[in-house]
Amino acid sequence: MSNEESFNENSASDQTTTKMASYADASKTENDKSKAQNSDFGFSAAKPVFILETDLFGTIKPKPVDFLNHAELYSDIGHVVEESHLKGLQRVNGMWRIYLDSESDREHLIANGLTIRKKHIHVHDRNPKFVVKEHINYLRILIKNVPLSADDNQIGRYLETKHNLIIHNFSRESLRINGFLTNCQTGDRLFMVSTVPGIQLPRFISIGKYKALLIHKDHIVVNPYAKCNKCLQAGHKQETCDNDWVCNSCGKSGH
Repeated sequence: MSNEESFNENSASDQTTTKMASYADASKTENDKSKAQNSDFGFSAAKPVFILETDLFGTIKPKPVDFLNHAELYSDIGHVVEESHLKGLQRVNGMWRIYLDSESDREHLIANGLTIRKKHIHVHDRNPKFVVKEHINYLRILIKNVPLSADDNQIGRYLETKHNLIIHNFSRESLRINGFLTNCQTGDRLFMVSTVPGIQLPRFISIGKYKALLIHKDHIVVNPYAKCNKCLQAGHKQETCDNDWVCNSCGKSGH
């Protein structure tokens, strides 16, 4: 091999190595730009908040012309937080994910909610559809007969301190007309709680000067006129009786 051929071969090898290095540097630069861009978007800085379209439309699916779109929601959010602090809007199966710039903006939006088409829309701090599946053992408690002007936090503090409940979420119920959710509140409060085993919640509770009605699916209603066929005592039915079987003739157990 001549010196000229050897020089040409080495030059080609150096050019290939340079191209490979340049490609690696370019790839690294693009990756760094992508990471920086994602960091600027702030998706990892603050968790998203959520709204449900059923809170706006009810259970009846709206016509396509009435669908909630990105531009409208973007504008409505801009009345609560700075539009420049909004980093992302994503719609998935009738639920919207809202990505904000900071935790303070997130908390502000949760506290104030949104007004969309003159209706107040509750903003969830967690995915409401996922919460129902994840926390299947949560107890849903409905609080009635408390004025709308009463502080919800006062009710929550009572449930936590007096009955050792752990509150995970709460909301106010709104009136539905022909399947559509209105902006008119009923005064009922719905609490999602975890209970301490063995604690029986009362039917009525006193919150300040108000006597509230407490309703949940596991509540045992005492009927003074009911008679148990198992223990022959009044006030409950056989289905909820924990007593021993007794004789119908003498009223004693053991035979």
